[in-house]
Amino acid sequence: MSLPFTEFQRRSRTALIIQGILAIIVGIVMLVWPGPSVFAFIALFAAWLFIDGLFSIIGWFWQSKATRSAWQLISGILAILAAIVVIFLPGAAAFAIVILVAVWAIVVGIVQFAGAFGLRKLGARFWWALLISGALGVIVGILLLMNPGAGIISLLWLLAIFLIVEGIAAILLGIQISRAAKQR
Repeated sequence: MSLPFTEFQRRSRTALIIQGILAIIVGIVMLVWPGPSVFAFIALFAAWLFIDGLFSIIGWFWQSKATRSAWQLISGILAILAAIVVIFLPGAAAFAIVILVAVWAIVVGIVQFAGAFGLRKLGARFWWALLISGALGVIVGILLLMNPGAGIISLLWLLAIFLIVEGIAAILLGIQISRAAKQR
């Protein structure tokens, strides 16, 4: 049995507004208590690794022998081992996350920087935007490598701000859906 469209709109509106409120609350908590938020993030990361690894292993056993991939089993085992390491060494895990993000930012920045000159040769009008983006990526990556401790807090604050903005957007969308439903 399918729900009438107005019921679907009502539920969507409610879900979006609740999602928005929760995102704003989590974002504010992350800004107010960054230290505990880092460790909560690390704990959630460990839980995700463990669950992902567990499902990979279970999926491997459920597959027929003809379709099984050893990589799936190895990936599952490695994910569980990584979860255990993250649980027992949360500081090192936070440090490793910052280093990975820093290296990623530098690599993407270099690729964008080089790509900007390729776009310039092709006559693209806004090649300089990619050049600036690439330069900023390299700078952010270097800054994160120079001070990983401040880097994890900075990443947390960026995530918190994103959650607050995303929460506001979800609430506004929920209100817009509500207004559209009333106009029908």
